[in-house]
Amino acid sequence: MGRILVVRGLAPPPRGTARAPGDKSITHRALILGALANGETLVQEPLWSTDTGATERCLLALGARVARGAGEARVGGPLLPGGSEVPLLDCADSGTSARLLLGVLAGLGRAARLDGSASLRRRPMGRVVRPLVLAGARFAAGAGERLPLVIEAGGRLLGLEHRLPVASAQLKSALLLAGLFAEGTTRVSEPGPSRDHTERMLPLFGVPVARAENAAAVEGGRWLQPAVVPVPGDLSSALYLGLPALFLQGGDVTVEGVGVNPTRSGALEVLAAMGAAIGNAPCAPAADEPRADLRFLPAELSGVEVPAELFPRLLDDVPALAVAAARATRGRTVFLGAGELRHKESDRIAALADLLAAFGGEVEETEDSLTVHGGARLRPGRVQARGDHRIALAAGALALTLPGESVIEGFECVEQSFPDYVERMAALLGPQAGAVLEVKAA
Repeated sequence: MGRILVVRGLAPPPRGTARAPGDKSITHRALILGALANGETLVQEPLWSTDTGATERCLLALGARVARGAGEARVGGPLLPGGSEVPLLDCADSGTSARLLLGVLAGLGRAARLDGSASLRRRPMGRVVRPLVLAGARFAAGAGERLPLVIEAGGRLLGLEHRLPVASAQLKSALLLAGLFAEGTTRVSEPGPSRDHTERMLPLFGVPVARAENAAAVEGGRWLQPAVVPVPGDLSSALYLGLPALFLQGGDVTVEGVGVNPTRSGALEVLAAMGAAIGNAPCAPAADEPRADLRFLPAELSGVEVPAELFPRLLDDVPALAVAAARATRGRTVFLGAGELRHKESDRIAALADLLAAFGGEVEETEDSLTVHGGARLRPGRVQARGDHRIALAAGALALTLPGESVIEGFECVEQSFPDYVERMAALLGPQAGAVLEVKAA
């Protein structure tokens, strides 16, 4: 059922301490590697959302065991090569599920039909399919650039050196996962850095990873060992809890235990360059992932230029940064080389331009850039989330900083990454939260 979020902004400012939900990217990988390991893997504080739930359902369909508990998941494997069945794997809206599982299935030589939502069917898969075919994976005749895709059983992979045309953690991870079962060495190099969660996690499962600048390699023919994987808080979600505190007098929010892996924390660097007051207190790492407590305090922000080479480290966080840019008191923020945003859950460049315009913002878009002007006279607005959880969360964060009533339609899509956003935000708003945030049936 569809939902709308009604936000009556400006009072009271958020204050207090919160925890972000578990990191989505790390949860996907922990579930997949746990299903490949010979034994039971314990995943601590995973994120349960529609996206990670899609990965769970696909692994169950392939024969893995997943038992949810309070703040944990126990994953039993191993998934075995071969098999004559062709299960349907419904990846829903999750591009991570689809791309990483393509690598796993290619490596195992397992047949399956991968499909997903109408939104996921529009997202490109050719970057994964083509190098897998070169390595020896077999796809049904007519396999193209989009879902649905049928991968056939029996493909034997050879370790190859893959030089990626773009820096992409999903593509890199899919090829490394396939390489676990290939003959010889699989090496993946990128033109720049991308998230390295897979490279950090594989050694926990007993798989050495040879790493060099913007490159990683694995040897095939290894069985994975079960592991304990503590999942840090998701940085992208933490931003939506903390952002309103940057712009409301008296705001003071600390989000504890957030993953601050340098290959994905570019948003914090951009916010610091804009003048944001975000304290960063390191705490104990989790699963070789650095963590910190992030404290958000009011600050006066200025526009900055965000270079294209930074995008692989902040791609998912452009909606949060666009909100910060719109609330900046002066200057313009230019996101360069942002074309990849047009192939997310929505066309995020167009969706962000429409979102900010609905709130009175001044914004310009080109095919691969977005410019947001600070200092505009913002007002409450009514926006459509377009089935994109990041757009819905960005609209909610912006609405909290503006006087009057705003409405976000299609808010149910936050189930993809932050199912309990309203509850966690309400805890920071205090006793008056019920008058500020109201979820209604559409």
